[in-house]
Amino acid sequence: MHIYFRAISFVFVLQRRTKYESVPIEYFPPSLLEVTRQDILTSLALPDSLDPHIYMAVKTIICDFHENKIKNLTARHYLINLAMTKENVERNVILAIESLFPVLKDLDIGPLRESELAASYTHPVIQALLSYDTDGKVARCANCIPDNGMDENRRPDYEVMVYEQYLPSYRTCFGELKGEGSSDTLSVMDFYRLGIFAKLEMVSSNLTGVLCFQARELTTITLPENRNETISVLSILDDLYKIAMYHSTLVRSQTPNTKHPTLPFEFVQGSKRTLPAKRKPSLGLISIK
Repeated sequence: MHIYFRAISFVFVLQRRTKYESVPIEYFPPSLLEVTRQDILTSLALPDSLDPHIYMAVKTIICDFHENKIKNLTARHYLINLAMTKENVERNVILAIESLFPVLKDLDIGPLRESELAASYTHPVIQALLSYDTDGKVARCANCIPDNGMDENRRPDYEVMVYEQYLPSYRTCFGELKGEGSSDTLSVMDFYRLGIFAKLEMVSSNLTGVLCFQARELTTITLPENRNETISVLSILDDLYKIAMYHSTLVRSQTPNTKHPTLPFEFVQGSKRTLPAKRKPSLGLISIK
């Protein structure tokens, strides 16, 4: 008697796919994967939305700036004053919006280099959203090998590190900066790589979870590139709040995490590859997993 086991990496179940059509439906029905994903997201018990009073206050500031009723510096001043009246996650969301204002100009910026994308957009937002509330958290552009068992050819572009007794202790977030024109296959590879980073960190540091972001979907936020796009910020306030709220819950687990085997990256990739060359980035979409 022969028994065949079929398995799919959990990280691919969490990735939002249109009807999961790229997964063999004879083994993993799309309806099952969609229900599994929804059950997981529901179990996180994330808040539905930002406080409506905060939303309206931010909306007024952004609309006034968009309509040229107030200057950039004035808008930043109003947002910082608003943030000073709030605490924790709500304050961080407001500061994340404020962090975008220095680069919001009426200019055709053109393609962004990876260094500019990281320094001008990604880092200010993630730093304000995930690490501002705690002196022991540091958000930084990494591009270095994590010391959690990852092989030497895999490295994230970004991380949030928690310090204990003034020394690096564990990571609660990994990020990848994605380039323009990247294929869906390469996006899936990066997505899976982030999943491996998160899993290894959870096991090695015994964490309840790790947050990851990439230029693809789960909860998707689109950052404005210029002044004319400022109004789009209003559509991401609730998602920023959920992301920051979830990140604030990540701590060391009371019980040791069980070590489970990981589907080798080379199996997903199809062939062994070295670290890819730097890619031409686009602001595009930043996603949270």
